[in-house]
Amino acid sequence: MAAIRNPAVQSNYMKNLFVGFEARGLRDGLLARDPELVEEVTLAGRLSWLPIALNLRTVDALCDMLGETAGLDVLTECVYEQFETPLWKPLIGGGLHLLGREPERLARWLPRAFAVVFRDCGIWEVQRPGARELVVLQRQVPAMLISERRWLRSLASGMTALFRLCDTRGTVDLLAIDDEAREAEFRLRW
Repeated sequence: MAAIRNPAVQSNYMKNLFVGFEARGLRDGLLARDPELVEEVTLAGRLSWLPIALNLRTVDALCDMLGETAGLDVLTECVYEQFETPLWKPLIGGGLHLLGREPERLARWLPRAFAVVFRDCGIWEVQRPGARELVVLQRQVPAMLISERRWLRSLASGMTALFRLCDTRGTVDLLAIDDEAREAEFRLRW
């Protein structure tokens, strides 16, 4: 029988986000809003998995502090900065080496990237409905996550870092959320 696991986020990813927050002078604001969040991330081992609730609380605290648009922009910047860390560099470097800097080709690695950061948060697939456009589907999203609109928007925001890797202008939109089917749909255009 397979072990039942709970949705989780990679500790190293969270720690790297907090490094980015500290560099921007935001750590103290997070500490004031949610001291237990900061403590749990700080004390966690780098290779451990943390409950996804810590990622949700991080997104909420940052957006509450800065406003949703600015908070998501900071998250995007912090995600992009992680591409030079040991967690991401092998995956990003390998993807760029094998696939080049074309958004269509590189975006096909998004399911692998999400698997590095998130565990048991859904199944990811990439489709190409047209030229200069991709759709990323997140299926079998746990019930506790499908209702978290801000968190889903943070995923879309984080995907925009792909365009910086490709030296291309582009957008990522959260197109649809189907609570009953437990699916989210994102559109990437460039």
